[in-house]
Amino acid sequence: MNKIRISSALLVLLVVIFSYDVYAMPSFTRQTGMACNACHVQSFGPNLTPVGRNFKLNGYTAKGNTDPNLKYVPPISGMIRGSFTHTMNDQPDGAADRYGRNNNNTIDEASIFYAGRITSKMGAFVQGTYGGVENKWELDNTDIRMADHADLNGNHLVYGVSTNNSPSVSDLWNTTPVWGFPWASSDLAPTPSAGPLIDSLGGQVIGATGYMMWKNLLYIEAGG
Repeated sequence: MNKIRISSALLVLLVVIFSYDVYAMPSFTRQTGMACNACHVQSFGPNLTPVGRNFKLNGYTAKGNTDPNLKYVPPISGMIRGSFTHTMNDQPDGAADRYGRNNNNTIDEASIFYAGRITSKMGAFVQGTYGGVENKWELDNTDIRMADHADLNGNHLVYGVSTNNSPSVSDLWNTTPVWGFPWASSDLAPTPSAGPLIDSLGGQVIGATGYMMWKNLLYIEAGG
């Protein structure tokens, strides 16, 4: 329990230190100088606007006018989410290991992100998460990209490669299952035992896809 409390305090401190005003991902904000509503639909949830889509398409490498005092701050951010779970009926075997039958407090997840530009043509979104219910750390959503652009018969072409650890995490619009609603839920409430296969593969696999966007009109992505 002391280790959990220390980890939580450290992550809260990271959020305070590295947040610059209120934005979706502080490290992306420091890099681009843009607020969350520039990249995220209605400033809430993962779904992306055209600006956010192009930022991801180009490998998280775009830069903007930012505070010079933040020039040497690494692209690291933090997040912590906790909950209190009450169910209408007690769960006979307990909600989970180390938890009672009802009325449980927990740290649902505490994450550290490396999110930003690595080189002029390479960037990353890497999430490491501590799950309080399972009491373990894991590599969460990860998308490492290399991207470039070219002129093809007078038409703009962006192309690149995404290396990731979850099917659909590379989706350019952040609308596929890994980014799907509900974005946050309690792991201590009863849920159906079965679910889509794609959900079970998140964080369990690694693969790469190649992609291209032609004239900001035609998008193709394929890989395995």
